[in-house]
Amino acid sequence: MAKTGLIERFDESLFEEKIFTQEVGRTRAAKNRTRVRGDILKAVLEARRSGHLETILTLERRFLENDKAEYVSSRAMRSSLDVALAELKIAERHIELVKDPVQYRLIDEAHSLPKRRVGGLPKDEARIFFGSHATRLLNQDKSRL
Repeated sequence: MAKTGLIERFDESLFEEKIFTQEVGRTRAAKNRTRVRGDILKAVLEARRSGHLETILTLERRFLENDKAEYVSSRAMRSSLDVALAELKIAERHIELVKDPVQYRLIDEAHSLPKRRVGGLPKDEARIFFGSHATRLLNQDKSRL
């Protein structure tokens, strides 16, 4: 292998990038971003504790719409968010069915096969959305590493 100094320059660049990343994390803007992210987390946890499905789904919609407007970096990401928003729309329609015991009983009966149930509950479109969305969020976390 030729001794061009490429590897050494590459190593130096990686080290320099690490220093800049550390410096950026110490800025006032980074500290404010951390505070705001904490506020977002508090709102999500409060919605979760409330158990109010409409509020939970509204926050999810806002997350998805914000990610689509601000952070899309590829066609695949845009497509994933479009699918998530379409699935969320179905989940939002299901809220009324869940609130009505008679209608929900029909859904429960329509999903009576074991493979169409999860934890004894029907695997309807709303649960499919939540499962897909959880996977999508985990994949997002992995991609940020």
